[in-house]
Amino acid sequence: MSTSLIRGKYILCAARRDGVEMLEDAAILQRDGKIVAIGKYALLKGEHRDAPELGTNEHLVMPGLVNAHHHIGVTHPIAGCMDDALELWLAEVWARRDVDPYLDTLWGAAQLLRSGVTTVMHNVVRWILPSGDALVGVTDAVLRGYRDAGMRVAYSIGMKDQNLVTYGSDEQFLRSLPTILAAELEKQIKGSMSATEYLALFEELHRRHGIAAGDRVRLLLSPSNVQWASDPLLQDTKALAARLSVGIHMHLSETRYQGLYAQRTYGKSAVAHLAELGFLGPELSCAHGVWLSDEDIDRLAAAGSTVCHNPSSNLRLKSGIAPVQRMLSRGLPVALGADSSGINDDQELLQEVRLAAALHRGIGHDAPRLAPADLLRMATIAGAKACRLEEKVGTLEPGKRADVVLVNLDRLTDGLGPSELPVAELLFQRGRDRHIDAVLVDGEIVCAEGKPTRFDACGVVAELRSRFAKPRAPHEEQRRAIAHALRPYVREFYRGWH
Repeated sequence: MSTSLIRGKYILCAARRDGVEMLEDAAILQRDGKIVAIGKYALLKGEHRDAPELGTNEHLVMPGLVNAHHHIGVTHPIAGCMDDALELWLAEVWARRDVDPYLDTLWGAAQLLRSGVTTVMHNVVRWILPSGDALVGVTDAVLRGYRDAGMRVAYSIGMKDQNLVTYGSDEQFLRSLPTILAAELEKQIKGSMSATEYLALFEELHRRHGIAAGDRVRLLLSPSNVQWASDPLLQDTKALAARLSVGIHMHLSETRYQGLYAQRTYGKSAVAHLAELGFLGPELSCAHGVWLSDEDIDRLAAAGSTVCHNPSSNLRLKSGIAPVQRMLSRGLPVALGADSSGINDDQELLQEVRLAAALHRGIGHDAPRLAPADLLRMATIAGAKACRLEEKVGTLEPGKRADVVLVNLDRLTDGLGPSELPVAELLFQRGRDRHIDAVLVDGEIVCAEGKPTRFDACGVVAELRSRFAKPRAPHEEQRRAIAHALRPYVREFYRGWH
């Protein structure tokens, strides 16, 4: 039986309605990965003198962070494609080099762990979904990567069964292209998985990974977005989620072009259309939500759904700034994700917290801001809800799993001594991955002093470097050529939409 005390000068237990619940000079007693007790350090130490001790009275102890929207490890600029407005960028992503999914997962896990992330929502997105056998292999590799890193993961594969290239008919778009380019693109589109195949694949993956996955894995369904998912796919997804008691994760109202698509196609917003289909519910989490109206927010809040906010990605892809203050004021849970596109092109979630705090301060003397409790909730329990893990993680309290981050208080102030600010304010104003001494999952140290403990991060870098040093394979060159040739035609497709 594994037992330990996790000690801190401060323990941020949870975000409550009236603020951050915090204990001073306290400790957590964990046994076999489960939090058994939290209380004064002296009392718990006296009762458990033989228990190994982690942390000191120079540490801030907080719940493991949850990155509630994530796609890849090796970021797009490294793999060969740059940012742009989302609709143009989606074509550019085809120029991305192939990266082994296991190595890619470990690369991303190293960055996530360094920044205090213990749980991640990993959504596989492909323009053209390959065969089921290929996706089973990808899934096995990604989940093995997170298992080897010691992390929790909510895993999904995004499905598109219409409008694969633009927000319109693929057949009509192909007719707008030069003959050779149209023929090359049509070959790719014809290989895409059908909705029926996707749902059958999910049931197979659920049998392999979801039924007895324990506390470390959740499998989610993921129709990618309303413009990419037909109504039958959405309805069948909802029915399968109910039958298997699993969650649903999708992109929603990310750009104004997506909002225009919904109005053109349904005569109403995407959220209104989903509500009409009976698709909304507590099992649904929606990434982005930049262009939600007050009515949309009210519908999502009433249904118990969650929005996953991605401030860096929304800025980098010219999508806009989500109405987070309005979401929170109307009771809509908001989680936080880096979307594999952090402002520094990394996965550092504490920096994403700080960017969210800066973006949503309002203008003027009386403008509201996101309080520390709001930020802590977004980075922990709201993300855990989106991942269907809120009963296990997201707060530090008896009965939860011991997913814990130890922040070095001295380094948090650059060695200048205690700050006069409340410690939660200080954390979200200054916290960076370099301030984190250790990250624990189920009471086990999985990252110490910025280095994962369960795999060789330097070895992963060396292997990826070796593979990137090789020339692109012919199929990678073909994809890049198609992506670059498509760009002006994609731009022309959206001309005049405003």
